[in-house]
Amino acid sequence: MVAWLRTKGAIVRWLHFLPLILGAAWLVQFWLSFQHNFTISDPWQYARHAYWVKAGSFLEHSAAPTVFGHRFGVFVPVALVYALFGVTPLTTMLVPLSTGLAILFVTWWVLPKGAALPGVICAVTCVPLLRGMIELWPDPIATAFMVISVLMLSQRLEAPAKRSTQLLRAGVGVSSWFAAMLAKETAYSLLLIWAGAALLDVFRRRGAVLKWFHAPAVLFGLLLTLGYLWACAHFFGDPFARLHGIDALAGRHFWSFRKPGELETRLTSGALNFFWREYGPLLLAALPGLFVLPSKLRIWSFYTVVAVLTYWFGSTTLHSYQPLPTIWRMSLPCAPGFFITGGYFIYWLCSRIGNWLWAPLGPLLIVSTSALAVLVTLPKVREQQATWRTFPDLAAMELVKSELRSHPNTRYLLISAEYRTMQYTLACLGFSPPANVTLAYAGELDAELLARADKALLFIDPRHLPDRHPSYARQVLDLRLPALFREGNVRVFATDDVAGLDRLRARRK
Repeated sequence: MVAWLRTKGAIVRWLHFLPLILGAAWLVQFWLSFQHNFTISDPWQYARHAYWVKAGSFLEHSAAPTVFGHRFGVFVPVALVYALFGVTPLTTMLVPLSTGLAILFVTWWVLPKGAALPGVICAVTCVPLLRGMIELWPDPIATAFMVISVLMLSQRLEAPAKRSTQLLRAGVGVSSWFAAMLAKETAYSLLLIWAGAALLDVFRRRGAVLKWFHAPAVLFGLLLTLGYLWACAHFFGDPFARLHGIDALAGRHFWSFRKPGELETRLTSGALNFFWREYGPLLLAALPGLFVLPSKLRIWSFYTVVAVLTYWFGSTTLHSYQPLPTIWRMSLPCAPGFFITGGYFIYWLCSRIGNWLWAPLGPLLIVSTSALAVLVTLPKVREQQATWRTFPDLAAMELVKSELRSHPNTRYLLISAEYRTMQYTLACLGFSPPANVTLAYAGELDAELLARADKALLFIDPRHLPDRHPSYARQVLDLRLPALFREGNVRVFATDDVAGLDRLRARRK
């Protein structure tokens, strides 16, 4: 009998892990099914900065960094991955994958056993979270650090209340908040949650928590902040270089609000429509879930409200009032709160119905409601997957790299018809082309570049348009060179007659 009870207890414990295991497996499978590639916009900037960190040349290239160069929370983790596994599209996206898994783990960890399944279902069927895992953006990375910080804050009252444990929680919580700030500036909203928790502990006279958790957290936060300001002053000449860089971009983004009517719409129906479009039925569970969370989890209601209000009304700059645009990734800090409140509400409602009608009905309702949630949300997930495309330029670059490896003593000139295609080629070569390779944009060819090369490869990839630089695809096609690669609208041409490419310069003019 004792052995049977022990076996039953072990099975119950393992069943609690089952939603986490299945959810993580689904996220990894989803991530692997996407054809990862370099995106020559913001993600490329972060990847390039990560390579500079890995190569030890960050300060050499970023004496006066742009906004991208100040987001250490994004590219430093990628640099660590590069150091371990090399520079490829797949390794670049390992950090976004880890953020999705971290958010899933926190959702599963904080919810009671009965609510774990619906909470995990809410997470793994959320399209903004799924999209955030497959490309290198700052928002999912900041979100993962934010929820880890709030998790540490939420555990400050839990046993064991040893001093070392409290110090560790404070250190991890504050450093996670700081890492989130280094990834995306909107993580400042966590200060409201930390301050609110500290005031609550003061009001309830939790002296030990104040002494061994909040006081070390404040000290550690001040040290990190002062150290960061000193580093900015020392290396960039301005302790507030990041803030000034953000203010300099105020009103210049493509999504900036320039008309009063646009701003009014964004702050009213625009935000409402956006949340429904991106999160849909999840909100039907998350909203009432705010009011039924038990006291132990109530901090997540506070987190959800703060995250939503920060997105809805917060400004991206101190220079002028510019709220965040209605872009899916910008709202990701709200998502973990929706998962926790929504998952708990489903558990709470099903349990109440079960207690009212028939006790065993509660767990059955939780499982069936979770299955229904999958059926309701899966079409949107499939719709997202239907937007994916294959990238022939990956196959083209593999052929180019094979050509370069086969002739290490040949001096190659890689000419890109589009300016951003040159940047793409650089990324595919690990941001460090072989010594016998020179990259050039067709619009910047000169006689010296042509004279130094033994062979030229010309790359056309319209995926990297539009751009402020003109495309020279038509001029390259007019040369009628032999094609090394042709798939879709991607072309690679090869020629040993490098001097003859002077005709391209003439056509360019």
